[in-house]
Amino acid sequence: MRAVLVGVDFGKLDFVASLEELALLSKSAGAEPVASVTGKRASPDAALFVGSGKADEILDTLSDLEAEIVIFNHALSLLSSVTLSVISR
Repeated sequence: MRAVLVGVDFGKLDFVASLEELALLSKSAGAEPVASVTGKRASPDAALFVGSGKADEILDTLSDLEAEIVIFNHALSLLSSVTLSVISR
């Protein structure tokens, strides 16, 4: 399963290490990371977690690379999960 990895840097973790761990975890779960989309924010966007511009970039990357899933380096709220699912259809 082709995956786009999404990393959001909130300035609180070792961001590079968290992306490396995300790639390893996704591979061990059977995914094939084909791209990474990264961004930096002070706090999560209430509706989309990443903001509308970054959400568009993620959707474009999914489409361009024919990836099936997106894996974030943070847990998403229910609202963000549902909103991203709806706009990806």
